[in-house]
Amino acid sequence: MQASETGVAAVERALLLLDAFTHERSRLTLHELAEHTGLYKSTILRLLASLMRRECIVRLEDGSYAPGPVLLRWGSAYLSSVRVDTHITPVLAQLVQQTGESATFYVRQQDVRVCLARVDSAHSVRDHVHVGDVLPLDRGAGGKVLLAFEADGGARRARAASSMVFSSFRERDADGAAIAAPVFGPGGTLKGAISLSGSVARFSDAALPRYSRALLTAAAEATRRMGGDASVFEENSARAARSTTRRKALVGD
Repeated sequence: MQASETGVAAVERALLLLDAFTHERSRLTLHELAEHTGLYKSTILRLLASLMRRECIVRLEDGSYAPGPVLLRWGSAYLSSVRVDTHITPVLAQLVQQTGESATFYVRQQDVRVCLARVDSAHSVRDHVHVGDVLPLDRGAGGKVLLAFEADGGARRARAASSMVFSSFRERDADGAAIAAPVFGPGGTLKGAISLSGSVARFSDAALPRYSRALLTAAAEATRRMGGDASVFEENSARAARSTTRRKALVGD
C-alpha cells in the first residue's frame, strides 16, 4: 500500500510540474519551477530526469526547461478527438439545467454565424434556433462575441476587457434576449461563442448576474475541453455579472 501511495504521489508531482508551463511561461528555470509548484528543488530534479527521458520536458542550452515534443503529440491526439456532440453539447445541457434558458454554440463562417450545437429550454416562449441555422453577425449576443474576439490574440484582449459577457435585447426578436461569451482553443484562438437566450422578460436585472456566472462557467469548461486556457474567465467572472446588468440598463428593454 505504501508503494502505491508513493507512486501516486510521484505522478501527482510530475503533473504539477508539467502544469507549471503555460502559453506565457513556456520556459522556466529550476528556481521558477520551485516557485510555481512549491516543490523542493531536489524533488524537481528527480522528476525532471524521468520526464526528460520520456521527452515530456526538454532542457535548453541556457539551462532552463521547456515542454517536450511528446506533449505536442498528446495534444494533437486530444484535439483530433474533440467533437461538438461529445465536448460542447454536454456543456450546453448543463447550462440549460442551471438556468432554464436555451443554450447555443455558434461559430463564424465568413460574414455570418452558424449554429453548431443547441439545447432547448423547456419554456414554451423561447427563441427557435436549430443546428445548421445561419444568423447575422451584427445582431445578437453570439454575433457580437464572434466579432469582438475574432482578432488575433483574442484571449489576451479578453484579459484586458471589462467583461467577456456580451448582451442583446430585442435585436433579432421583439421578445428575445441573449447573453454570450467566447470559447477559446490553444494559443488563445477563438473557437466559437456560447449563447444563453430566452424571453426578455426572464432576462431581468435580478436574473442577469446568475445567468452571467453560469454562462462564464460553461464557457470556461468548453474552453478547457477545446484545449484552451480557462483562467481568463476566472479573472472576469465577478465583473461580468455587474457589467451585463449595466449594459442592459443602457440598451433598454
